[in-house]
Amino acid sequence: MAGDKKVVGSLVRESAEEGAAAMAEEIAAKLKLEEEAKAAAASKEEAAKAEAAAISKQRQRQDSMDDEAEAAKEAEERAAKKAASAAAEAEKAAEEAEKAEKAKALWKKAVEKVDINSIGFMALKQMLISKGVPPDAVKVPNKFMLKEVAAKHGVNIEWS
Repeated sequence: MAGDKKVVGSLVRESAEEGAAAMAEEIAAKLKLEEEAKAAAASKEEAAKAEAAAISKQRQRQDSMDDEAEAAKEAEERAAKKAASAAAEAEKAAEEAEKAEKAKALWKKAVEKVDINSIGFMALKQMLISKGVPPDAVKVPNKFMLKEVAAKHGVNIEWS
């Protein structure tokens, strides 16, 4: 009987050792699976972070491009306003120049009453130049020749 107890004890020990070894292997396998799951989760988390960073960078680039496009649009609008303002000023200046030219033309065509005996030579000479007679044409020695130059160039003067 004592031998049977030893055999049974030995079998129980072997069975316990085998069970413990199996449990150890099972625990090791579970730990390995948990580590692999953690590694996979960490990998997924890193991938999600990388994707989020990429999306963030893309949004920043898009925002930057939107800001640049908006700045370019504002600059274009300012340039268009400046161009319109410059065009309006140029048009106004052209109108004023045209009015001045018309006034000058009217003044040149206006009939002036001149008393040849009371006007001075230089005053008559300057008046003819202002009426459009070329300066070279008024290089004459006296008032009476200036009268002839005025008639030749069609200056409207009523002599008295």
